[in-house]
Amino acid sequence: FRSSLNIDIRADIPELVKAVELRHDIVHRNGVRKNGETIRISADEINTLISRVASLAASIENGLP
Repeated sequence: FRSSLNIDIRADIPELVKAVELRHDIVHRNGVRKNGETIRISADEINTLISRVASLAASIENGLP
C-alpha cells in the first residue's frame, strides 16, 4: 500500500498475518495445528480481530486521496 497509495499500514499487519495463519489451520487442518493441538477461539478474540480489520480498512480509506 505504501508504494502504490502512499499509505503505511505496517503497524496493523502482524496481528492480521497471525489471524490469516490461524484461519488456514481452521479451514485446511480442520481446526487443528500442525502439532495436533485443537484451536480454540473466544468471542473476545473474534471481536478484537473484527476491530483490527475495521481499523485497517479505515486507515486505508482515510489515506486515499
